[in-house]
Amino acid sequence: MRIYIQVKKLGRRCCVEAVPFELDIIPATVGELLEEVVLRLADNYNANLGANDILSCISDSAIHDMAVSGKVGFGVSYNDQRADTRHAVDNAIQSYVDGIYRLFINDSDTGCDPTASLTLSEGDILTFVRLTMLSG
Repeated sequence: MRIYIQVKKLGRRCCVEAVPFELDIIPATVGELLEEVVLRLADNYNANLGANDILSCISDSAIHDMAVSGKVGFGVSYNDQRADTRHAVDNAIQSYVDGIYRLFINDSDTGCDPTASLTLSEGDILTFVRLTMLSG
């Protein structure tokens, strides 16, 4: 099933774009959806670990976009540790329960219960919003 996950564009403070994301299973609960997304991303991270050993050239427009966000870099990760997928899933679900981020499906809030039932359709748009805690 193909869904879309909204991702903030690099270097833009206000712009997001929907990126296609393939799910192998159709999750029945929010927790299953979070687990599937995190497993896919962690597996992708582990598969690409060490693949960026050669510095790539970046275009002038990419440099400008990165400069707007305040950080210009080549995207090289110097951490050669593999992601622990089980820990990543547990952390994502706990963060969801604790309200560190919210999940919206087609602009509808899913709440904070990972056991809540879920009905996804082809082409649904998921938005993850990290809530920043301010003190002072």
